[in-house]
Amino acid sequence: MTMKRVNQAVNAIAAGVQLFSEGVQLFSDLKELFSNFKANVRRNNKANLQRNKMANVRRKNNENQPKYKPLFTDEIIKKVYLDPKMKLSDYGHFIIANAAYIAVVAVEGNTPDSRKAVVLEFKENSAISIEDIQQLLTTYPEATLIVNDNGEGKILGELLKKNGIYYMPVHLGQNCFSNDNRKKYINKRAQSYFCLSRAVNMHNFKIGQLHNKEKILKEFSSIQYSYFSTQYSFGEHSRFKIMSLSEMREIGHDAPDIVDLFAYVFLENTTY
Repeated sequence: MTMKRVNQAVNAIAAGVQLFSEGVQLFSDLKELFSNFKANVRRNNKANLQRNKMANVRRKNNENQPKYKPLFTDEIIKKVYLDPKMKLSDYGHFIIANAAYIAVVAVEGNTPDSRKAVVLEFKENSAISIEDIQQLLTTYPEATLIVNDNGEGKILGELLKKNGIYYMPVHLGQNCFSNDNRKKYINKRAQSYFCLSRAVNMHNFKIGQLHNKEKILKEFSSIQYSYFSTQYSFGEHSRFKIMSLSEMREIGHDAPDIVDLFAYVFLENTTY
């Protein structure tokens, strides 16, 4: 074999090796490309599944949105102003307060389901002062003091504690204490308003003064309720729900500060 042929053979082998190397690289590139493609497909599928899941959740939430109705009709609201024939026996007193108002209520019955109540007086507390509360506690020394110390009421609660005045705190957004009530009501707000509405319907709740009557009637008419289906630890239940303050504001209603006070009277575990 001549040197020329040897060189040609070497060059051919080198070309073959080069071609093989390029083929291996091309295969490796194709493999990586295919692997990336599969990863992208998996990510897209996962993203699509997540979007579909969220869409289903939103659809179900929309389907489960409570259909609200007025809790107090105009006819019912008219029942709250004092009927002279209503008499209480063996009764005590609640002094109830939030950041805006203070009220004194004569109460008969230590269970919210059967309680009767007459609002004796109430006044504005716009300055968030405890002077009126101290005066009322002097007038009604055996009264139970019930205070909403959330939000703006936090200042009121701190003032009372600073002055050594004991009170029962109100947190309407919390769950009810008893298991039976948890099965029936979304929260304490729902429980207290349900019992208030029952008392109004049975002529067991009256207001003994005309102060702020127009505002009170407007607040009563703004309260709305629904029966809300939700998965709960006790199983599937339709529980009583009162429209929240944030939902009320969304449709143009103000916070029912006075009627909230009246609802405090019917909270579970309140005694005199």
